[in-house]
Amino acid sequence: MNSGAEGSEKKRKAAYFYAHRGDGEMFEMAVAGNLTYLRKKELNAAGRDLLRVISRDREAFESLMAARRAQRRDFATRYHQAMKMADEAKATQERTEAWRKQFEAMPDGPPKEARISQLAEVVEAAAKKLAFANDALARFGERGKAARMTLPIDPAAMPLRGLAPTSTKLYVLGHGEAGGDELSSAPLDGEFLLKDVAQSLMANGLSPDFEDFRMGSCESADAETRNAFGDDSALHDRASSVSRAPAQIFVDELRLAGFSRPRVTGYEGSGVKYPSGPNQERLLGTLEEPMARARRSAVARVFTRRNVAMPLSS
Repeated sequence: MNSGAEGSEKKRKAAYFYAHRGDGEMFEMAVAGNLTYLRKKELNAAGRDLLRVISRDREAFESLMAARRAQRRDFATRYHQAMKMADEAKATQERTEAWRKQFEAMPDGPPKEARISQLAEVVEAAAKKLAFANDALARFGERGKAARMTLPIDPAAMPLRGLAPTSTKLYVLGHGEAGGDELSSAPLDGEFLLKDVAQSLMANGLSPDFEDFRMGSCESADAETRNAFGDDSALHDRASSVSRAPAQIFVDELRLAGFSRPRVTGYEGSGVKYPSGPNQERLLGTLEEPMARARRSAVARVFTRRNVAMPLSS
């Protein structure tokens, strides 16, 4: 390894996901988060390894393991269904080639023109079916690989106790919303308070000096649902008198739980579960009707003390 690569490797922080609960969609969130790391790793072998998942307790760990088995089965089933669809489309394409030769040998006239027209429709449908199947093969093959490589850590190893306070990042899993003081393990179910997350991290042995917490949940940097991306300090100032961004609430709860200098990174807008490229993305609006889309790191905000939010510097 050359000195430049070695220096870069030394600067990279270790990183883990943290699951306060193991039910609902928590494992899928981890898989989706790891998907971009998998893509980068395949482009550059020196990229970050996929993140492992630290769970709050044995119950959460067992739920995550069960979810991992179920999701791997689901992705494998979908992959094989797509493979069958692709084989059917290829077989149709082979048959249409034989039919084309037969129809071209027919005498000119309306019957021949009708057959060739019908054949063109069959050829087009088969091409669309094959394209759809190939897309599904790539999608579910990749997700299945990410699910296989996303590994929960047995809590018996007490993994939180071993995290270096200043050189580790901890990504807290969960769904969220602007101004909310809780996350959930499913969009409309499984709520848990950020206060409880902070207290459980301390109770389970995370160092009081641990610094770098991340919240990938929707609108984690937003006290109110925003209409545009940007470091809109006026929005933060106006909203702070009424409500706080979830990342601000979390940093306050971490301080109350006993952490000495926590920094919580939140992100503007909603998360894109399965981005199309190698980077995590955020959006405003919906997937069907997005108003704006941005790379997650471009809309990151770091919260340290109440009403303090700054762009992420590194």
